[in-house]
Amino acid sequence: MSGMDKRIYIDVDKLEDQLARLDRGIVVTRGHYETSSPIDVRDLDWNHMDPHHRPYIHRTYGNAVRLCTGSDFQLSLTKYGRLPFLLPVADIRIRPGLFYQCFSVFSVVSIIAVLRTTAHDGGADQRIDWFIVSKRIWKCLHPWLNAKMAKLNRVQNAEDAPVRQRRADLRKQGFRFKSDEPDYVISSMLTWHTLPPQLDRQYEIELKPSDGTETLQTFQAGPLSFLYTFDNAGVAQIWPEACPHEGGPLAQSLTSPAKGCLTCPWHGIEIRALRLSQQQPQGRCQGALLTLDGRTLQVAARAIDTTASTADSELAPSAFVPGNG
Repeated sequence: MSGMDKRIYIDVDKLEDQLARLDRGIVVTRGHYETSSPIDVRDLDWNHMDPHHRPYIHRTYGNAVRLCTGSDFQLSLTKYGRLPFLLPVADIRIRPGLFYQCFSVFSVVSIIAVLRTTAHDGGADQRIDWFIVSKRIWKCLHPWLNAKMAKLNRVQNAEDAPVRQRRADLRKQGFRFKSDEPDYVISSMLTWHTLPPQLDRQYEIELKPSDGTETLQTFQAGPLSFLYTFDNAGVAQIWPEACPHEGGPLAQSLTSPAKGCLTCPWHGIEIRALRLSQQQPQGRCQGALLTLDGRTLQVAARAIDTTASTADSELAPSAFVPGNG
């Protein structure tokens, strides 16, 4: 047994033997997946604990109910694809970089997965070990489940790679996140966690008329990127390029900007535009003060209240649409 901070758990190297002792008729099949990433442990942990990205990035857990969530655990019930089966899933963080996950398949086979992340210079190594446990009569299912687990981890790691890399890229630009010390609770919250860097000077941007209201354009003000449309009536709709929730790329919005909203491809949150015109020429976006004068947009530094519940008051969410996941 191992213990840390009053947590008692079976070490992964002893887990197979302990499971086999459940009964003389128990069989255990062990598999594993390893990968290395140029991302630090906190972003890898956040990525694992974030339940809302799974329906959008992995197309999984679309029909799931989070029964209970605490700082170091989450208990869920999820539908298995289109089949009439429900899978109970328990996910536990032992400490940063160490997670245990357990779920039952058709109530005849259980799978325990152990995720370990080890930091090194320039990134982190991850290893996932899984243990397929059942009575001997169901051993015929083990090879199929083992192959499914190997493919699942390989595919989901590839799908998560752009998410993790983008977080690392935003950090290089000076971004921070309220989820920098992640746990299951903050990783499950659909509130604004992105803390953009402050500007050190004022910028003047010449806006170009959009080719219709569905065409997004971009401009840069120091480390901050913005998306916008600008119509012939002199009305500008402006969004941060980095979603104020967790930094997702709003340039890859799941919806067009025609109705004044962009939809984050990571979590399905709709983000309303900051709308500027002659009648309403000033507003705030990404902690910067934006002032429209004709076709010229002034972008000036403005202090951010990092204790507030939203990073930008003008960008309150118009809808949360991540289903039950």
